[in-house]
Amino acid sequence: MALYEGLVEYHPKTMEPIPAIAERWHVNNDSSEFVFHLRKNARWSNGDPITANDFVYSLRRGLSPEVASRNANLAYYINYAPAYNSGDVFVRDPQTTQFLLEKDFADNASPAAAPAKPLSQKPLNPSEQEYPPTEVEPSPDPNTPFHEFMHSPARLTLPGDEKQRNKLLASNAKMQAAVVGKEFVRVKGEDIGVEAVDDYTVRISLSQPAPFFAGLLANQFFRLVPAKRSSNTVNSGQNPGTL
Repeated sequence: MALYEGLVEYHPKTMEPIPAIAERWHVNNDSSEFVFHLRKNARWSNGDPITANDFVYSLRRGLSPEVASRNANLAYYINYAPAYNSGDVFVRDPQTTQFLLEKDFADNASPAAAPAKPLSQKPLNPSEQEYPPTEVEPSPDPNTPFHEFMHSPARLTLPGDEKQRNKLLASNAKMQAAVVGKEFVRVKGEDIGVEAVDDYTVRISLSQPAPFFAGLLANQFFRLVPAKRSSNTVNSGQNPGTL
């Protein structure tokens, strides 16, 4: 925490999130999506500018199964983060390239019993205002193809381990029949709900409403890790800090 900074920092008395590399942020109407706007003078200690892509890289790295972070579960509110961290797979029809959807296999007695989907997973509707307007943010941030992907129905995920997957499928005849002839596609870091909208805007889409999420981001798990290393840095085992 002394070497690296994050989007937010802990307030020294209240422990509430306060601006750090993010100078401001805003939240959608059910706290299932957060947009952070970075200050433009933030730099690595070697002088390189810090951009939104640094946060995308750092979160993907922290959730990577290969890194095996003990604190990765703190980021499980992010869309598809648990699936990526666990090495899960999507199920895709090789003929149509369509993915099986979670809703088609939900174990609910009736549609009325199904939990309400968060705004971050509902189709985008230009006539509806997902973010409350403010003086600083009078209009929503730009839409992107990735944002539309986040707002599409959640894909079905299955264990990446074949034995675990077969055990699960054996207990669900509908799912077992549905995967016949399909291919299993590993969930990638590029699938998790973290996006660089532009060089200084980070958008994080969650799988559920979490009003407290901004406070979690002060934890060291969410702090920046440099993707770029000089040969001297690699050889010395040191990384540049943040300023």
